[in-house]
Amino acid sequence: MTPEQYAATEKAVHAFQFGEGRTLQAKLEAHDMMNSHTSYISDMWYDMYLKNRDPFPLNLTPQLTWKADEIPEKNEQCQAAANLLAAAVRFKRTLEADKLEPDAFALNPKLYDQSWVRTGISLLPSSLSFYGAYATNTYPLDMSQYRNLFSSTRIPLKGKDELRTYSGSRHVVVLRGARMYAVDVIDSLGRPLAPESIEASLRAVKAHSHGQTGKELSVAALTGAERDAWAAARGAMEVNPANKESLNTVDSALFALTLDDAQPEINEDLTKVMLHGDARNRWFDKSFNLIVAGNGRAGIQWEHAWGDGVAVLRFFNDVYKEVSSRSLRPSVAAAATPPAEISFDLSDGAVSKAIKDATAFSAKVISECDLDVFMVETVNKNDIKKSKLSPDGAQQMILQLAHFYTHGYTPSTYESASTAGFKHGRTETIRSATPEAAHMCKVFADASSTPEQRAVALSAACSQHFTITRNALMGQGVDRHLYALNHFAQAEGMAPGIFTDPAWGIMKDIRLSTSTLASDALDGGGFGPVSRTAYSVGYGAADRGMQFNIMSYALDNKGFAENARKAMSQIKDVMPLTAELAAKAKK
Repeated sequence: MTPEQYAATEKAVHAFQFGEGRTLQAKLEAHDMMNSHTSYISDMWYDMYLKNRDPFPLNLTPQLTWKADEIPEKNEQCQAAANLLAAAVRFKRTLEADKLEPDAFALNPKLYDQSWVRTGISLLPSSLSFYGAYATNTYPLDMSQYRNLFSSTRIPLKGKDELRTYSGSRHVVVLRGARMYAVDVIDSLGRPLAPESIEASLRAVKAHSHGQTGKELSVAALTGAERDAWAAARGAMEVNPANKESLNTVDSALFALTLDDAQPEINEDLTKVMLHGDARNRWFDKSFNLIVAGNGRAGIQWEHAWGDGVAVLRFFNDVYKEVSSRSLRPSVAAAATPPAEISFDLSDGAVSKAIKDATAFSAKVISECDLDVFMVETVNKNDIKKSKLSPDGAQQMILQLAHFYTHGYTPSTYESASTAGFKHGRTETIRSATPEAAHMCKVFADASSTPEQRAVALSAACSQHFTITRNALMGQGVDRHLYALNHFAQAEGMAPGIFTDPAWGIMKDIRLSTSTLASDALDGGGFGPVSRTAYSVGYGAADRGMQFNIMSYALDNKGFAENARKAMSQIKDVMPLTAELAAKAKK
């Protein structure tokens, strides 16, 4: 913003703070008091997602990719998929039995991670477990999102979708090409089926669905359409009772599994398979889809309205641990009778046209989105640790500097922070584009700046990033609060200057959407760009180096990646100096 624009924004903010803002804050506090069972943001945040009419692929469905099993034979597609299904059912049963170890934030993780401490806390009655955790400086996190992890789906309706959950589900929906099957993973007595039995069913699915050309009409493609278009097509389909029953079979499934024919070898292809594939064999409305490629590489892609990455990552990690512990078993033969196919009557011309339109639309959007997976050994986890910089802050400053070098300005930046420390908490925004970050970019871009000046600027930017991250985690971020105040302003027909000021539009126009990826089970992850002017970057530091999954609509991913390499090199050069600054500050 220019100085003149900034001055005008200051006036608008001041007027809001001492005028209409107080009225709206009182309404928000009254709303909060009347809804003590939940957080102030919960309902309106669900509405935000459910009213969004954008298609899911790339816009609203992130993905995480598992590391390949160290035993190559276990990566055979049907064996890998059966192991994943069995582990997922085990997680579900543990969750339902209230035996899942609670999510917690430990201020002293070395103490909490000792097995005797965790075992002792797990043995306490639920009424006392909080106090046991508190004694170790550990705090429980909200786990209410887990109730929508299984047997739930998002139903398309005109204007606003609905989240619907089902009880008593025993099957998953398996997609291969344009065909779908209901595969039982739990028996009639509620007992989990053995992996060998599930594998036999999956082999029967592959045999029965063999020979597809890729040109068949796929009902699943509709879940990648614009939401009102999908709602209209679904309404037309449900006129036929058989179609309605088939849709109910899909909706009530524990989750979806895709057996994909693709055999991705390079990181870019692997990311594309896990994020969207050809968008014909994913049921994007399900709480999550497990994807297993033809070469056994596997991942998870999920719908975002019901929950955030915290619940999915916990499931992701636990499933990986379970699958990794399983021994290689002999291959089993296909079941004599294939599982029940979920079929649809597509004789309605409007429905078949909607499927063709959705298929073509998704293919077009996917083809327009660029993806580059950038891996570099310039800076690794140990380098950042020795620098005494905030680990996430250092990585965010690499991204800030990369964007500055690529486009010449500091972008409005989104980084997600979980507010699961609060009842029904969702997320808050960490706005990494601070004045300190902008100053750091200018110092590093100035060829005449000294290493000492760069180190001071980098340390200040990382320190501020740590502060705003802590604030976001503790419920002191700005975005959700402002969102709620604007929500009430619109409901009251008010138009405060703060929400019509150009700065509000600039702040909402995210140009750099980011998320850190950290897990021993993880071999990458990503999500699509939020707009045609934005990058999406999933990033993480490991022992050997750093990885960035960069996506955009023709914004020069490769240039961004090369500038990230340049930024890393410059930052690494001054890391010894940042360590010295930290040591001096400690004294």
